[in-house]
Amino acid sequence: MANTSALGPTANQAIAGMTAFSQAARLHRTNTGNDASGFSGGNQGHIWTGCFGSEIPAGATINGFEITSETINSKKGNVGSFGSSGAAEEALFSFHLWNGSTLSSAIEMHDLNSSSGITYSSGNTLVNFVGANKRHPSGAPFGTYGDGSVMAGSPTELGGLSWNVSEQGDFGFGIKVTTIVGTPTYGATLGISLKCYYTPVPVIPPPTYDKSVAMMSVTTGNITISAGNIKIGI
Repeated sequence: MANTSALGPTANQAIAGMTAFSQAARLHRTNTGNDASGFSGGNQGHIWTGCFGSEIPAGATINGFEITSETINSKKGNVGSFGSSGAAEEALFSFHLWNGSTLSSAIEMHDLNSSSGITYSSGNTLVNFVGANKRHPSGAPFGTYGDGSVMAGSPTELGGLSWNVSEQGDFGFGIKVTTIVGTPTYGATLGISLKCYYTPVPVIPPPTYDKSVAMMSVTTGNITISAGNIKIGI
């Protein structure tokens, strides 16, 4: 199975029926400024797109996606609560895939953070942060991450959606914060990226011939010889 590089987004859009994340363009891979998008209130959600252009070859079969934590412009991708959140304040996060027109249900998270104040549930499709500076994936916010850690998804995770390679420029990921307790500050940071796993179109090798035996095949048309002879014999 082949895969693209993990690439950050270049565009974003709101999720219908939810409050958009503020400063969403800070997650764009071209950003060199402040890196956090969030920041307060419940029922927030956002989609980031434009990770791919032509990286997935035409005719390929898409097998799955990973949402990863990379380092982009010295910033490391993660989600969770920020330093000004109170000790008892909470925020519930989920990750989703976007095929250009439909947002998937929540997908399973990986590289789980075992720090106190962080609880995963519903088959690791939800993560709840209690208190300040509680983050996903493992290692965030003060340890080792931003190194390709898989935040969610897998080589076979399609989110239950259909995918068309010709629409890869619109592929992306979504992040939701559906429930809060108190008034936590939270969000996502630059460095969150998307990787696609795919099976390319099989390459059919050209036919091989035994050069010791002359072969000629004409399906239609004519053969014209300006000079010389054709000798057929054994």
